[in-house]
Amino acid sequence: MSNIEYLCIDDQQGITIDPLLGRLSESGTVTFQRSTPRGLEEQLPAIEAFIRSKQGGLTGILLDLRLDVDADESGKRVAYRGPTLAQELRTRMAEGGLPPFPIVLWSVNAKFRQSYTGDESSHDLFDDIYEKDREIAENPALVSKKLAALAHGYAALRGISRENAISVLGLDAEKESPLYLQFLAEYLDAVTRSPSEVGHFLLNDLVRPSGLLITEEMLAARLGVDISASGDQWGQIKSALGQARYSGPFSDGWPRWWWFRVEDWWASLGKQSPEIRRLAAEERVAYLGKMLGLSLTSAKPIEGAASTKYFTLCAGLGLPLDPLDGLKTFKRTTHAWHDASYVSIYAALERIARSQWQLDPLERDRLARIKESRG
Repeated sequence: MSNIEYLCIDDQQGITIDPLLGRLSESGTVTFQRSTPRGLEEQLPAIEAFIRSKQGGLTGILLDLRLDVDADESGKRVAYRGPTLAQELRTRMAEGGLPPFPIVLWSVNAKFRQSYTGDESSHDLFDDIYEKDREIAENPALVSKKLAALAHGYAALRGISRENAISVLGLDAEKESPLYLQFLAEYLDAVTRSPSEVGHFLLNDLVRPSGLLITEEMLAARLGVDISASGDQWGQIKSALGQARYSGPFSDGWPRWWWFRVEDWWASLGKQSPEIRRLAAEERVAYLGKMLGLSLTSAKPIEGAASTKYFTLCAGLGLPLDPLDGLKTFKRTTHAWHDASYVSIYAALERIARSQWQLDPLERDRLARIKESRG
């Protein structure tokens, strides 16, 4: 496996940072070079030297949010924060002065709340964001896997052009035309600007949001399957859907499936396959069992839900949901190829995972009427 090395720039003492980096390195996938922040006139050349020393290899930057809090061993403290440095690096990548590489932010939860959450101008500068006292402490293996996927993804984009842009996504440019035209136009536009902008676009407008691509949990919901209750039978479904698996940049860290290919696969199961959205979960699972010889378990509805014609996941519970049994949530930035997001009425009434979703303003009156009707 190729060695992946991140430069970690953090003003905290090694006694605090080194154990966290050690946990991220345990998988053997990613290693780190530790550095305290310097003045920008020194820091930028140091980063460039680090990136170029890898000779186009797999690398990235792990950056603390608040670089201006703790002084170094000589008593010096820098006068800038992580987003300032990230902005300059993004500019140099866009201008071609630096090859594209991921910039990842990490910090403690309290600092995120104080300095980052309300500063939306900084949110587009980072490829991923982690809390030291949550994700890094609780699931370092997953974080390490994503850091590796980011480095591999950016490396794959270094030679991208309009001519190979479709094949980079793992699609056949001649045969596969169901890509949403607006997505294709914006994707090709990003390709003409810089590989770093392509990486940011793919992560935030294709891979992370549900739409052209869907997660394993969304895939199971749309097929009506309860993953845990179906055991290895679900693994056979995923194997059968191998051609629908997304294989483009960042796929190693964010497993996804092309929904249009899943629909094609469903249609190919029989001469007159029923339309999947018209079927309840029990009917979808029964059809899959009949056509593939599998014994699958259908997903149960959320408390208070009437339908099992699932097509989304509850934003509060992460469980299968028919949009008709949910309330639409508000998304600050969306594209036409993104799916709408919903929260179940039960999760809305109980305010489950309330920090993870915001009700669409047009749904507030509906929720108020539901509360009133239930006393």
